[in-house]
Amino acid sequence: MMIELTESRVFLILFVAFLLCFGLYEHLKRKGKTLFELRDNRLSIHQTKEFLFSFEEGVKIPIDRISHVQVASNCLSIFEHGGTAHDVWLKKKHRDQAILELKPLLPDVDFVYL
Repeated sequence: MMIELTESRVFLILFVAFLLCFGLYEHLKRKGKTLFELRDNRLSIHQTKEFLFSFEEGVKIPIDRISHVQVASNCLSIFEHGGTAHDVWLKKKHRDQAILELKPLLPDVDFVYL
């Protein structure tokens, strides 16, 4: 019994193959990266497996402009002195590990827990 390959089925197979390749690429791109990195006196936020969502991608914040970090549920808000906040939404199970990773990078910054 042979399944007929219509144009729509071929398109569907190619689309699913594309999605699988894209998902594998994203997984490999994020593997081994840390969520936060301090380079040239700037805090970089990377998308990793712990990362859930942010409106900003590839944010680099000068550490002398960071006033405090607010921790609420699964969101870390990094505030600048001018009031600008950078929200990083994490999977809840990774939040505490992210805080432990961030604290040594920002030793003079207060962490406020809500």
